Amino acid sequence: MLTLEGQEIRSTSNIVTKLTSLPFQLHYHSVSTVEQSLKFSQVFHLMPKSQGGGFYVMNDMFRINYA
Repeated sequence: MLTLEGQEIRSTSNIVTKLTSLPFQLHYHSVSTVEQSLKFSQVFHLMPKSQGGGFYVMNDMFRINYA
């Protein structure tokens, strides 16, 4: 299913028909800047809850690696 502008479109053929009928013109992308995401390390201890089941995060260690 495809939802486009609030309209629900079902089935592969209807989706293809809708996408090919859109009034798009030829469009080019130009990447002018690229930002590199920061490198990081993260470790956490996942501990079981004593009552009711489930888990919680006991320790969460996060470090950004600049090197």
